Amino acid sequence: MNERSLEAYYDGKLELWSQRCRDILTCLHEKGSATDREIRNYHGWIDMNEVRPRVNELIKDGVLEVLKVKRCPTTGKRVRVLKIKMRVDVRQLEMAL
Repeated sequence: MNERSLEAYYDGKLELWSQRCRDILTCLHEKGSATDREIRNYHGWIDMNEVRPRVNELIKDGVLEVLKVKRCPTTGKRVRVLKIKMRVDVRQLEMAL
């Protein structure tokens, strides 16, 4: 998919996404799927609030979806496993900015 069609698919949102959103997509692009905590650990971020608001934004924009729910080995709580709805080429994300 070329840059223009990707922008059209996401209704021009590529330019509006923060660096944090692009970082989250980079992680999911490389890993395939991950929990919020796994995304946080992947980037070495400290606070879960560095991940969750942006993940919720990307879900709302239709870019991410919840693949399944599993038990977190760290907290024992049920957590969402995320994946990219449509494969986004990270190079295209960088070119759009």
